[in-house]
Amino acid sequence: MLNLLKTNNLAKHIFTWFCLFFCSVNLAAEDGVWDIQAYDWEEKPQLENRAYITKLEEAIIKNTHLFQIFYEGEDAAMYELLHRKIWVGSEKSIQSYNKLYLPVGDDENVKILKARVLLPNGEIFTLNDKDVQEGKDEEDNTYRYFALDGVQKGSVVEYLFLTKTDPSYMGTRVTLQRDVPVYDITFELVVPNNLIFKLKSYNQLNQPEKDTVLRYQNRYYIYQDSLAKFKEEPSSYSRAYMGYVIFALERNLYSGAKNISSFSNSAANIYANIHIEVDKKMAKEFKKIVAESKMSLGKTDREKIALLENYLKENYFVSNVGGKELYNVSSILQSRAMNEFGAMRLYHSIYNYANFTNTIVFTSDKSSTPFDPDFENNLMITEELLYFPEQDVYMAPTDITSRLGFFDDNLRNTKGLFIEGIQSADGISVGLEKVRHIPPLNAKDNYSELDIDWQLEGDGDLGKINVAHTMWGLQTGYLQTISKYVPEDEMDNYRKTILDSYYGESEIKDVEVENIEGVNFPTKPLVVKAHFNDEVYTEPSSTSTIVKVGMIIGPQSEMYLTEGERKLPVHHGFPKWYNRKIKITVPEGYVLKNLSSLVMNVKSDEDEPLMGFVSNYTYKNNVLEIEINEWYEKGDYPATEFEKYREVINAAADFNKKYVVLEKQ
Repeated sequence: MLNLLKTNNLAKHIFTWFCLFFCSVNLAAEDGVWDIQAYDWEEKPQLENRAYITKLEEAIIKNTHLFQIFYEGEDAAMYELLHRKIWVGSEKSIQSYNKLYLPVGDDENVKILKARVLLPNGEIFTLNDKDVQEGKDEEDNTYRYFALDGVQKGSVVEYLFLTKTDPSYMGTRVTLQRDVPVYDITFELVVPNNLIFKLKSYNQLNQPEKDTVLRYQNRYYIYQDSLAKFKEEPSSYSRAYMGYVIFALERNLYSGAKNISSFSNSAANIYANIHIEVDKKMAKEFKKIVAESKMSLGKTDREKIALLENYLKENYFVSNVGGKELYNVSSILQSRAMNEFGAMRLYHSIYNYANFTNTIVFTSDKSSTPFDPDFENNLMITEELLYFPEQDVYMAPTDITSRLGFFDDNLRNTKGLFIEGIQSADGISVGLEKVRHIPPLNAKDNYSELDIDWQLEGDGDLGKINVAHTMWGLQTGYLQTISKYVPEDEMDNYRKTILDSYYGESEIKDVEVENIEGVNFPTKPLVVKAHFNDEVYTEPSSTSTIVKVGMIIGPQSEMYLTEGERKLPVHHGFPKWYNRKIKITVPEGYVLKNLSSLVMNVKSDEDEPLMGFVSNYTYKNNVLEIEINEWYEKGDYPATEFEKYREVINAAADFNKKYVVLEKQ
């Protein structure tokens, strides 16, 4: 990309000459040049005395985040500066700042690394790069930190980091909101005047503006007095709704390059790199893989695609490292190891070879940086999929635990960049882009059926419970796809743990599992059968027995009322449906009471409700039959539907507490 970004030699030398003068922001208006390396904190910090801050437990009272791109010799460099001042107003926040963890490595690109503590009595303790300490976490990863001894309530912790990296042109995100109040917010991006960037803010952050003062640089900035503390809310995302800004390069005036970070340019580059010609040697290897996958045994096209996918995912492994051999398909076929780029190449090519047309799709994780079709940059296209248009189904080649049609729901119900190949006039295959919606799954695609046969006993004897749990889709996919990697001597315990989340307090016996192998997902459900005594679910007394029928559906989460109006949308995962059927046989001479409490009907208001919890029963000939349906047709609901969502969630929790009474007639 640097060939698009460099100025001509004369212009570059002019710019470098001006950069020799280390100017402050105040001098920039006079000289027209600003250098980030001239930035520094105040020589003598001031005690914090603003009442609206000193009453807080913690706050960021200054948050300055600066970026500058300029040329150094034949290369371009980006400097990033982070300067924060933090008010420490409680014992809890003191504990948070005994150590100041450094978001930097130990390489030569760290230019400034310093911190200081201003105590309430005006005393100052200053640390620099010589005071950096190292530690190791539980996974033996090394981290670096400043030990800030002596922090007191009423202190101000201040730090300033300056690092140098390679420039990021195609999309950089800067999050300026935090889980504490933030004041005195400054964001700046300063670049050579031949580079034209585009910027956009999201959520509570002001939109960027462009400065007209600097003569030899372009300067974009955000100034904002404050950002409220970001308040997490249950069943929602956090990072996606914090205040953040994204910047990306749009034009280079000297080279004439335009739309540099556009989807059309990205699509052309992606397609050119992923779509490869299959030579004879590669075709021979592909033919062998297709045969070994038993693809031909599939009764439908979807089954055939799924069989080949399962074979690839169980025999070819994705690594997070680089290296040419990990994206060269010929090398991958020999080593069976690849990176994400190599995986996309392999899957795209082999399915084309097998005559299954597929479209390359890139999107973003909506839990972090939701796809914005109106602001084109590479942060919108970080997650890769394949789409099979004739079968109308998606695949996630780089996710080893996913299978055809069933993958991370954070990549669904969002938009994506679809890249299709066409033949140009000169016979070259090129990629054309189109933004389209990636639809959600349906609730019954992710179905869970719990079938319980419960034989009660009288006179204080233990009854018997037989359970059959059948699961489809994302309710079970992870369990099936990782089973291949469970050691044989641990498989019995693995099968048992599938029911532990429901019946972990019981002594589960004779567990039988059907379709546990990854090749069965998503075409066949996972079925788990077992039996156990009902000692956990019955509570005998001298005259009756409490039968804890609600507990038999397994633990249920409960959502409590929160203060204030709900602001964030609901994101509770993938759409899903639960069906529970409970058959309870009553011994001769006994009767069940308190049955009316088993009837519940909590649904949203649509003609075809988008969520609900409904339970009912029949009781005749000494047999109680209960049927419960709980469903969430959407994985995402607007904030206005949160209260109904909470009611449905809590209905399941309420049923969990239901009981009936077994008495002698």
